[in-house]
This record gives sequence, structure tokens and C-alpha cells, in this order.
Amino acid sequence: MNTYGTSAICPCCGKTLYTSNIPKYSFVCKDCNKNFYTKEVKDTFAEYWDEVTESTKQLWEINIPVAKENQEKMVFEWKELAKKYHCDFLGFDMICNRVEIDIGWENGFPECDVLNQIIKDIEKQRGES
Repeated sequence: MNTYGTSAICPCCGKTLYTSNIPKYSFVCKDCNKNFYTKEVKDTFAEYWDEVTESTKQLWEINIPVAKENQEKMVFEWKELAKKYHCDFLGFDMICNRVEIDIGWENGFPECDVLNQIIKDIEKQRGES
């Protein structure tokens, strides 16, 4: 299983966390070389996010790069995944010759089993498994 960038921040160093490919963990910090559970990340930043106003809600997202030519044929499948995993949003960003798909939730990441399963489903769609 590959790792993908997320909007989560490392509780130790404050850098970007990636999805973990270690069973039972949700995130990995490539700088600290540590794995984290979803609860650890949520608890660390709960106080901070409580102070953020409603207009600037934290969006918890996974960023998956996709070849530009594959985007259109995968849109339906991505929408189905978003529905299956109760995601609050699905977005597409053009970055050079590739598309970055952002899929996520408003109220925090799901626990590791769900997060790992969505990554497996994404990779299956992309023909990586």
C-alpha cells in the first residue's frame, strides 16, 4: 500500500502526515519516522481546532495524484467511493500534467481500518493492487 499526503499534522514536529502502510496505524510522519493512530492526531489538535471559527473549519483530506488522462473515466468511481466512505467532499486540482484528487471529511479522519480500506479501494481503482 502506498502512502499519500493528508491535511493532518504530525503531533511531534508539526509537518505533514501521510497515510500509513502499517496495519492498525492511520498516519506516518516521514520526517520523524513515527506512525500515529487517528485518535492521537485528533486529540493533539482538538484544542486548537476548537478555537478555529466555523467559517474556517478544518477539512481532513487525503491527496491522491492521478494521471491527467485517467481523471474523467474515474470520476464516477471516485464519487461512489466518497459515498461509500461517507466523505463530505471530493475535489480535483490540476498540478502540471497530473490531477490531484482530494477526498475527505469535515469532522476528522475515520479510524485506521476505514482509512486503510479506502486507500486499498483507491489503489484497486488505479490498478495498483
